Amino acid sequence: MHVSDTGSTHKLADQYIEVAKSHFGMEYVNDIMDFETAGNNKIAKIPKWINPIDGTRSDAATAFIQPLRSSHPNLHLLLKTKVSRIIFEGTRAVGVDIVAKYNQSQFILMVSKIFDDAGDQTPRTIHARKLVVISAGALATPQILQRSGIGSAAKLQTLGIGNIISDLPGVGMNLQDHPHVRGGMALVDADSADTGDDIALADAQTLTTLHDRFKEQKGGHLSWNFVDTGIKYRPNEDEVKALGPDFEKWWTETFVGKPGKALLALQSFMMYSPPGV
Repeated sequence: MHVSDTGSTHKLADQYIEVAKSHFGMEYVNDIMDFETAGNNKIAKIPKWINPIDGTRSDAATAFIQPLRSSHPNLHLLLKTKVSRIIFEGTRAVGVDIVAKYNQSQFILMVSKIFDDAGDQTPRTIHARKLVVISAGALATPQILQRSGIGSAAKLQTLGIGNIISDLPGVGMNLQDHPHVRGGMALVDADSADTGDDIALADAQTLTTLHDRFKEQKGGHLSWNFVDTGIKYRPNEDEVKALGPDFEKWWTETFVGKPGKALLALQSFMMYSPPGV
């Protein structure tokens, strides 16, 4: 997968870096996500999943699936399809049951509907010759396992799942979420071209200009997610104590002995967020 800075530079990002260096003594590094340097309390520009050659987004599909489609005729992609459970023979996975998935729309974030009532919801089984790999993300993977009988036996039985393949109480537990806290500045020393304001406000002239520029040059604002710089922050001992005994206890249990684990990720987000966004 490709990672790049999209070739864009912004005045506000440079100012953010200079303030972190001059006022807080932070060191500028090339990559705060580097597992070797443990970039806590340092500042860096944040790379994006963008191909530096053509300015397009680099994701699992474009990096690993699309290049194989022409050379691997045995690769089949089932779109708008949901895996309901894994099929087992004894304790050996031999396939999956699938059903038609609800067609996503612009209202997908405001509804909980998963399946298409108008579609055929009869499960179909796909059998595996060698193995079954479940890779559905932090939320869906444990759900699939639990529906398949892998998880806390006591909890699954209360949900009517009686065919317990493996009693593993940890499945579906200990999700580490990351709360998002916003802070903002109303006035900044930069024009709209240095932010994503005109994009957020859907300024027609700006969007036309950026689209034409992207077709000619690739990259630029349409390959930008408005996040240019970041800090992985980890408090010192005095700051931990100042936050109180409850925080200190949690810090000791969760962070002590893990120098590469940050408490906060501080990032500059250079865009006005319209109401409701």
